[in-house]
Amino acid sequence: MAAKKRESVADAQDGQEDLFRRLNVKVSLGAYERLLLHAIKANRAPGELVTELINGHLRQWKVSANNPQAFVNRNRPEVVDQVRNSDAA
Repeated sequence: MAAKKRESVADAQDGQEDLFRRLNVKVSLGAYERLLLHAIKANRAPGELVTELINGHLRQWKVSANNPQAFVNRNRPEVVDQVRNSDAA
């Protein structure tokens, strides 16, 4: 009798791998306990709270894939000049 083929993890996720990423962070014991307490009280997953904190408190950055100058720090033009001078030498 042939064995039944089981679904792989990727098949079982139904396309959700594009929506979420796993994150491993090191936090203090107090911060971890507060996160879990808030998650329990709000009846939510800790990851949902972390996502909410990130969306509410961290600035969104946009990086153009076609513009190599997007990575140049415009607040420090002397660094850009040094890089240009070293390329010319």
